[in-house]
Amino acid sequence: MSYLKKIWLLSASFLLVPMVASAGTPAPVDAVGLIGKLKDVLAAVIPLLIGVAVVVFLWGVVRFIGARDEAGRSDGRMKMMWGLIGLFIMISVWGIVNLIDDSLGLDNTTPTNIPGPV
Repeated sequence: MSYLKKIWLLSASFLLVPMVASAGTPAPVDAVGLIGKLKDVLAAVIPLLIGVAVVVFLWGVVRFIGARDEAGRSDGRMKMMWGLIGLFIMISVWGIVNLIDDSLGLDNTTPTNIPGPV
């Protein structure tokens, strides 16, 4: 297994721990609750993935500048391209979810006066 795959699996497992810990909470039953939950998950995951994409891009820049042959430059160019594509996709998804959230006027605050059983 490559080094990047190990980092990806380790990062994903750390990000899933809060979801497993909150498994006892009731699942959202409507679209508004589901979109709100999706926004919460993306708010935790996207900054980490953006950081990984920036590191991949910068790694490609270093490889491109430091390469002495065309194969090394090509490898650096590919890493830069995939870093930029990753950044574009992640920021776009984050923006679309925020646009949907703002359009529906979701309120992610916890109610303070929850009625008990009658």
